[in-house]
Amino acid sequence: MKMNQNQPIEDKQLDIGRKIRRTRMNLTMTQQQLAEQCGLTKSMISKVENGVVVPALATLTKIAQALGVKASQLIETDNQQPSMWTVNPFENPAQFVTTSLGYRIYSPAAGDNDHLMQPILITATEDEVKPHMVSHPGEEYIFVFEGEMTFVVDETIYLMRRGDSLFFDAMQKHGIRAVKGSVQYVDIFVGHHFEAPVDESQI
Repeated sequence: MKMNQNQPIEDKQLDIGRKIRRTRMNLTMTQQQLAEQCGLTKSMISKVENGVVVPALATLTKIAQALGVKASQLIETDNQQPSMWTVNPFENPAQFVTTSLGYRIYSPAAGDNDHLMQPILITATEDEVKPHMVSHPGEEYIFVFEGEMTFVVDETIYLMRRGDSLFFDAMQKHGIRAVKGSVQYVDIFVGHHFEAPVDESQI
């Protein structure tokens, strides 16, 4: 079941924290242990679990990996349907949750436990987003729907406008440097690198 579109943003932040706490406790893991696995402080984990702050996607991904789940599972309520239809969430800002870096996120594939791909819809405005550089395991593909932003991967700077896309190894430092007005895009995460099967007869 999808999260109520009219649910207050503060409640959504608290929902994310509750899921992290519940999953952590089911693993009999302490806040300190989770913090150490994610490279965070115990204080930050406490703030996240209490709904004080929603971590950036890279941090949320690290927390999810440490807990053995997907980041999309932490963002929204469970949804076990074989297909999921989303009606333009950009027209309903209340569906998005603001991260600690100022951009807002929404997971259209909430509760999808089987697929390797995790699409996250993102919206950011120049007066709210904080320039940042992050890294995490996996690969990413970004496609811009509307607006303009400057995005950095490693030391390469990309000016991204409507219709532009970018694919990269997420282990490279990457992030938004600046936004002109506002930008709306999809960020698709793939949790591992594809490896072609080995034909042992050729070895």
